[in-house]
Amino acid sequence: MQIPERARSCPACSGESMAIGISQNRAGATIYPFFCLHCGEVTQQYAKKDVAEEYARKHGSLAKVLTKTAMKVLRGEEPATIESRVMPPCEVCGSTEKIEEHHWAPFYLFGAESEKWPTSFLCQKCHVRWHQTVTPNMGRRP
Repeated sequence: MQIPERARSCPACSGESMAIGISQNRAGATIYPFFCLHCGEVTQQYAKKDVAEEYARKHGSLAKVLTKTAMKVLRGEEPATIESRVMPPCEVCGSTEKIEEHHWAPFYLFGAESEKWPTSFLCQKCHVRWHQTVTPNMGRRP
């Protein structure tokens, strides 16, 4: 199993030794970020669950990594811990279960500029439905 082309080189050190790790987002959902084996930089690009599971079968268990958000919490730049953060309700249905942050400008398209765009909070069901409707081919990007 190879790392997808878009995540093969590290944005920090330009190293070519990328791997898939495991972490949690602000809502506590499991995510699979790419990280550099050379310098440890965790990217804002993520693997899908099935890709991460296949990678883990071939390379052993996934390394636990800290995302940029988790690092901000540890440095005290975020006011609350990820675990204690109160997430707003879903902006579509009002649910308070499994809330995820939806990025309107994906990093893989906009790079660092995506940090300046707004985000929304959606429950997992609405988030999946949004992507199935609006970006059904996102997982097939080059």
